Amino acid sequence: MIWLWLHLITWGILLGVTFGGLTGSATRAVRCIMIARVCYLVAIISGIFLLEFTWQRALFLTIIKVLAAFGLLGLIEVAFARKLRGTLSGTMRWLTFGMCVLVGIIGLILAHGHPFI
Repeated sequence: MIWLWLHLITWGILLGVTFGGLTGSATRAVRCIMIARVCYLVAIISGIFLLEFTWQRALFLTIIKVLAAFGLLGLIEVAFARKLRGTLSGTMRWLTFGMCVLVGIIGLILAHGHPFI
């Protein structure tokens, strides 16, 4: 259960840091990038431990979640790079936020709503 809480808290922090970094100034974005990268590491490690619980129940959805999560990490990095160059579009910003929410929803489906239910 600790891995699930760690994963959820990390996801929440990553969502907040991404939102704050992409909507704030470039100086703020640099700080948010560093925090986001630490969140990546924690999320990957906790996700590996959670993988054993979801792999047996929902193989296909687990594979989709892993691929979507790694795609999200890449998308966040691209969005932050564009933010620092000053070429971040509104579409890219909302696509990044939407992907964060989608990965979170898939994760909650895999956890069957735990620990919230």
